[in-house]
Amino acid sequence: MAVIPVPPTDLAQNTASAALGNGTLINHADGFSVDTTGYGNRAIILVVTDGSGAHTVTITAGQDPNTANPNSGPAIRAGLGDLTFTMGASEQKAITVDSSRFLQSDMKIKGTIAGTASRVLALVAPTAF
Repeated sequence: MAVIPVPPTDLAQNTASAALGNGTLINHADGFSVDTTGYGNRAIILVVTDGSGAHTVTITAGQDPNTANPNSGPAIRAGLGDLTFTMGASEQKAITVDSSRFLQSDMKIKGTIAGTASRVLALVAPTAF
């Protein structure tokens, strides 16, 4: 399984974003990752499914620093596990991502989509949000 990087788009307070485009194509056999270095809890992930039926989206639990290697990762709430939700055909959903639950040690949020091809966009809310 390949992990496809999804570039984050910074948002500014009271300013329209640049054109968001269609997002990054994620095939059903691939995962995705969003580099959140320097963003903290401001990441928002948008998922857009194609018209072919049900999809299952999983945001992967991060690495808990309180496990066997206490310096292994930043996600102190990783014990809550993955977040999984379903989507129908041609749906759009957004999730604000809690870095204390989902952040990996490489500062990325990772996930998978089971179903046919979907598109993923990553937004970063402004600090004054």
